[in-house]
Amino acid sequence: PPPRQASEAVDLTNCSQVLNAVGTVEQSVGSRDLSHRHARLLLNHFIHTCQENLTLSQQSTLASLCIFESIGDSLVSLNNVERCFVVPSDMPHDDSHLWKHYQKVQVLAPMDSACLSFIRKKLSKDILIVERFYHDVIVRQLMSMTGEARLSHLRYIRDNICHRRGAGTALIKTLCKVRFVQTQTGGMHMAADLFVPSVVCFASFIADEFLLGPQWT
Repeated sequence: PPPRQASEAVDLTNCSQVLNAVGTVEQSVGSRDLSHRHARLLLNHFIHTCQENLTLSQQSTLASLCIFESIGDSLVSLNNVERCFVVPSDMPHDDSHLWKHYQKVQVLAPMDSACLSFIRKKLSKDILIVERFYHDVIVRQLMSMTGEARLSHLRYIRDNICHRRGAGTALIKTLCKVRFVQTQTGGMHMAADLFVPSVVCFASFIADEFLLGPQWT
């Protein structure tokens, strides 16, 4: 159908009409200048009015709008995004520049369940669970992180993921293959290679490069 003219009345309770109108405006002026407040209002409007299944064209229009909040307080679109990860409110953001732009995963700020469900069901985006994101993304960046950031993420794994059967076990197996532990000499090693000085007999016979640093003991 031809694009809806700006002078035509739009039924704000009709999701299709609103999307057609927004699509026309998006083509001419874009949505990158929206404030966070207006972006949230627009997204909430779609969440509450788009009850029917969206066409591929409508999904594309919605995904192209910069109305989704990413970490770092910026608004992004979900265009050309295959998967999304919504950061849990208690997850550390340390060294986020290393993991917030990972391949075709869009990392989004914490959001409520209605918004999360909308992205998954109406926009047909795959939502990564936190165990999978840590397994696929965070763990691969541990060696590049600062010492404090590395510890923050490892504490989160210990307190929130390790106890989960299945995913937690897989994550630990992957961690065992990563050189993420810093020793007394500053080198990076796999955990299985190292010793805790206070509990190892004859610790004086073990080279310092294989003794855990004080932040680990």
